[in-house]
Amino acid sequence: MTVGAGVGAAAPPLIEVRAVTVRHGAESVIDRVSIDFARAEIHAIIGPNGGGKTTLLRALLGQVPFTGEIRAGWRASGRIGYVPQRLRLGSALPITVAEFLFVAAQRRPLWSRWQRLRPDPEVAPLLRRLQLDHLLGRRLFELSGGERQRVVLLQALVPLPELLLLDGPAGGIDRVGLEAVESMLQELPAQGVTAILVTHDLDQVMRISQRVTCLHHQVRFSGPPAAVLTDDRVLSAFRPAELVASPVEAPR
Repeated sequence: MTVGAGVGAAAPPLIEVRAVTVRHGAESVIDRVSIDFARAEIHAIIGPNGGGKTTLLRALLGQVPFTGEIRAGWRASGRIGYVPQRLRLGSALPITVAEFLFVAAQRRPLWSRWQRLRPDPEVAPLLRRLQLDHLLGRRLFELSGGERQRVVLLQALVPLPELLLLDGPAGGIDRVGLEAVESMLQELPAQGVTAILVTHDLDQVMRISQRVTCLHHQVRFSGPPAAVLTDDRVLSAFRPAELVASPVEAPR
C-alpha cells in the first residue's frame, strides 16, 4: 500500500489511483481500479449500490487497507474536506449548529457559549447561501437529514479544501436547498478545488460535473458526461447483472 506525492508531467492529475483493490474477506469490493482525478474539476462517481463507490472514497481517506497505489500531487493546502452519506448523532451530544461549525474549525477543543465565539468570516456568506443562518441555535440532532447534510457540507468547505469528497451529499435535501448546494459546488473548480461526487442522480451529473466514472467493483466506463452517459450504458450501470462489457475510456 502506497500513498505518496505525485511527481510528473506539466499538468498531472491531483489524485492518481492505480490498480487499487479493497477486499472484504475473500470478496473484492473494488478490484484493480485505476482512475485519474484532474485538478479543479467535479468528477462524479456513479454505479449500483454495493459497487464500491463509498469504499473508493474510504481508500482515498486512508480508512481502509488496500493494495495498489494512490498518489496525491498537492499544490496548495493538501486539505481534504469530506461529506459522508449521513452524520449519525444521538441526543447525548447537545451541540448546536453554531458550536459545531466553530469547534470543527479549531485546532484544539474549545467549548463555550456561542455568544463568546468569534466565527470564521468565511462562514457567514456560506450560511446564507446554504440557507442555514436561521438554524445556528438549533441542536444538530434536531435538524432534518437535508439540513444536517448542508451543515456538514459547510463545515467541509471552511477552510477551503484542495480535495472535496462528497458521498451522496444531496440526500434528504429539498429542491431549493439542492439548487443552493449545486450552485456552490459549481463554483469550486474556479477556486482550485477538485471535487469527487458520489451520486445516483444522473441529471445532477450532467448539470455540474466535468467527468463521470461508472464503478461496479471495476471501472466500467469513464469520460465527459455528455460523451459516455448513453442510454445503453446508463441502463447497464444500474443493472449489475448486465455489467459484463470491458471498461471503456472516453477521451477528454
